[in-house]
Amino acid sequence: MPLYRYSARRLSGEKIFGEDAAQSVAALSSQLSGEGLVLVDAKPVGGGFSFSAAGGRKVKLSALMTFIREFRALIGSGMPVARALSQLETRRDDPSLAAAVAATRAKVERGTALDVALAEHPLVFDPLTQATVRAGTSSGDLEGALEQLLSFLNVRHQLQRKTRQAMTYPIFMLLLLAAVLTGLLLFVLPRFSELYQEFGAELPFLTQMLLTAVDVAPVAIPAIALGVFGCVFLMRLWLREPPQRLMFDRWRLALPVSGPIRQNLGLVQISFMMAMLLRAGMTLHNALRLTSDSLSDADQQDRLSKVGKAINQGQSLRDGLAQAGIYPDLSQSLLDAGEQAGDLDRMFSEVAHLHQEVLNDKLARLIALIEPLMMLVVGIVLGGVIVAVYLPIFGISTVVQ
Repeated sequence: MPLYRYSARRLSGEKIFGEDAAQSVAALSSQLSGEGLVLVDAKPVGGGFSFSAAGGRKVKLSALMTFIREFRALIGSGMPVARALSQLETRRDDPSLAAAVAATRAKVERGTALDVALAEHPLVFDPLTQATVRAGTSSGDLEGALEQLLSFLNVRHQLQRKTRQAMTYPIFMLLLLAAVLTGLLLFVLPRFSELYQEFGAELPFLTQMLLTAVDVAPVAIPAIALGVFGCVFLMRLWLREPPQRLMFDRWRLALPVSGPIRQNLGLVQISFMMAMLLRAGMTLHNALRLTSDSLSDADQQDRLSKVGKAINQGQSLRDGLAQAGIYPDLSQSLLDAGEQAGDLDRMFSEVAHLHQEVLNDKLARLIALIEPLMMLVVGIVLGGVIVAVYLPIFGISTVVQ
């Protein structure tokens, strides 16, 4: 029986960590439910980085969106969940997604809750998808919850698409530069080296550096690749512990360019989830807990958990948000007005749109900077290589004399 390292929440909102043996994540969730705990996350001890091997590889966001769109349409037509899943498990465009859907359908037919069955495949269905399905099934409006999820995933998809478009031309230039450099370093510069050696002269310093780099590349490149792989592996091991993950995510949010983008993307997700859950009739405390569990950023998750604890202790949402420092002043004022008017779900929706506009603006500025920055890098590298190639040509007359 596998051993899982898990995180869970008490009904009071307190988050705890522990280890326990269970046949599967679903079985572990049932065990913890009997103890008054709600499972948040679970990883097998000593094996892999996912819930189970059945989770497969991570699927493309576009494939996940297509599945959710089709699943929502089938559910909206009145089709039972298990039958709707069976209609979608024969996908050929993504075998990993098809396998996860088939396994989920089998679990649902045996009586497992849909969100618990999805949790068995975290590489396919992320915590946000699981939390959205849980909210939709709890409120009886799974179709509406999936529609809200699609609107948020579309924001992510647009972010990825715009970033790829901005990087296409610079990457092409880098590949072209690599091809030119390979030709110069392997065929042109060695000829000059032979010529200079025949006359007993030394190559210019910059040219010697390039030739030395070519000589050591067969050893240096594999060593660097192995070192990078080792660092990434150790980093992933280090980030498995919650305190280290929290520290790392706080550092990422503090970065000057990508930090604000990550922060606004998280605020869009928080606001979207809160609006959906409150609209479904969930209490504020439970909505905060479920939203916190769906976040991938440990810092924002920690801050939102503190808001839930503050509300559980009798404080207002305004005071909890002010203490946690999640939202900027304008958004916090809007949410305060919504709380006083008893219209929090609509106000969270407005705040989600507000931060989506901020996110789009910051992303547009970043994309506008990427292309000229990459071109500057290409120009500097190419210019340095051209100088290194032409220096021997300029000095050839002196060498011959």
